[in-house]
Amino acid sequence: MAASLLFICLFLVPIAWNIDFQPHVDNQSIPGAVNDSHWSSRKVSFDSPDLITQFNNLTGNASETAPVENESREDAALNESVHTAFLEIMPEFHGAVTKMTGYEIGVFDLITDEDLANPAHLGRDRGIKVTVINDHDLEPLENTLWGHETDATRIAQSLYAREFENRIGTVAIIYKTAEEAEPRLKLALDAADAERFPEVGDAGCYIRAGDWSEMNIHSDDIAWFEDPGCALAPKKPKTTAEEEEEILLLGREALQGDLHQSTMLLIASEDRIAESIHHEHFEETAILADELIKKSDAVISHVQELPVDPALDPARQEYLQGVQNFRDAGSYLWRGAVALDPDDFQAAETSLKSGEQHINAAHHMLDTEQIEEHDRTVPPPDPYPSALSLREPFSYRDESGANDVSVIIDYSKNMSGYSIEKNGTAERVNAGYTEKFLFVVLHVTHLGFRGNGTDTITTPPPEEFTLILEGGDYTHSNPDHYVRELGQPYESVTLERKEVYEGFLIYSIPEDANPAKGYIRLDLGEKGQSIWELS
Repeated sequence: MAASLLFICLFLVPIAWNIDFQPHVDNQSIPGAVNDSHWSSRKVSFDSPDLITQFNNLTGNASETAPVENESREDAALNESVHTAFLEIMPEFHGAVTKMTGYEIGVFDLITDEDLANPAHLGRDRGIKVTVINDHDLEPLENTLWGHETDATRIAQSLYAREFENRIGTVAIIYKTAEEAEPRLKLALDAADAERFPEVGDAGCYIRAGDWSEMNIHSDDIAWFEDPGCALAPKKPKTTAEEEEEILLLGREALQGDLHQSTMLLIASEDRIAESIHHEHFEETAILADELIKKSDAVISHVQELPVDPALDPARQEYLQGVQNFRDAGSYLWRGAVALDPDDFQAAETSLKSGEQHINAAHHMLDTEQIEEHDRTVPPPDPYPSALSLREPFSYRDESGANDVSVIIDYSKNMSGYSIEKNGTAERVNAGYTEKFLFVVLHVTHLGFRGNGTDTITTPPPEEFTLILEGGDYTHSNPDHYVRELGQPYESVTLERKEVYEGFLIYSIPEDANPAKGYIRLDLGEKGQSIWELS
């Protein structure tokens, strides 16, 4: 790339200071459950990854499984209502839950004794645990905190909005695989925290990691990306128990040192990200952006817990807003590096500039030296600078070396479904939930015969054409039948000299994906490789 990411510098001398910058998540059990408490649960598993098809085949009645021993009629009714509610919100999922291979829903007793009960349960007597079992590979965005939080938010808020809401003191959502006993991720939302948030918003909205009543991460492969644009804002802050003992409040000088060291750590992350972008090492950029998110979370947690003199709290709040902007920039950089999307890189720059301004305002309020502001320009990432344009030919010789062949990607078209000719009748094929079809039309031409061999060629198999779109690779999903809208799907055929073959490939892609940002790759092995941009 011609330009590199400019970064901010802080001209201060480091001082001795120690903070635990590991993620602030505790490996604890869900609060409120009693070891001998009564459980009522239902379990469902699937053999197919086609989740929506499986749910469409369900009746919504969980009584197919064996009844829980000693289950009361009241508990059975509550369990059935919770299970039905879970099935009803299924069309609203579009994160990690969409790839689940099974689930288990349980209702358990909570301690209600006034001296022992968790106040956050608001005196309610039941907890709900939803265990999501997933043995399929997740797409990059699905395997993030956001990909898990968005569906967990849907589950928790929808259950709290039901007629049995006044019975629920906590909702726990656990993600795990069938083989491993240790969960990948646990999230819990207590009744008191549930009241802090508005009702479920638009698709993709979610509760941030720091706003769940409990969050335990046990998997290293979950990226810490959270979509900055659709986090649910709490209506009021979390309530904390007042400390009975006298706390020594930090003064201006101590706070200056803390904030200075925090800023230095964030700047160091920026330096490394700038270097990786400059060298177009986007896989490394994604890893470093994930580290920036974790480091920002640790800084936020640390600064929030500082016993600051109330007179200095405005400076702390200004600083926290700046660090949150840096965290958002980390999320934009992660998604931009994974999807190679220039819009996300530009959004990261906006967040960094805003964060810089808030941090400088905090330093000004504390009468400390400010960080240097810079005008940043992030060049749009171009992973395939030599990619061909639409209708630009790629030529090669076949395996015999006697024939010249040309391949052209002509155009692409979005469709929600198509009709196939099957047994003399038309059968409709619709895209899956939250998906659409992308039709890619191509031409293969036998350009000429050089002699000394056969004068026929075989066109490349459809499997050798891959769609690269927003960080993911897609293989074709061509049917074996004639498509009424366009004709016969592309297949490998034999061509005589000067013959031209036209066909199309069908790809199933996310509904919100933008094909204009995609590429088609033709991989012919030793004969060469070509990539076309679809814009």
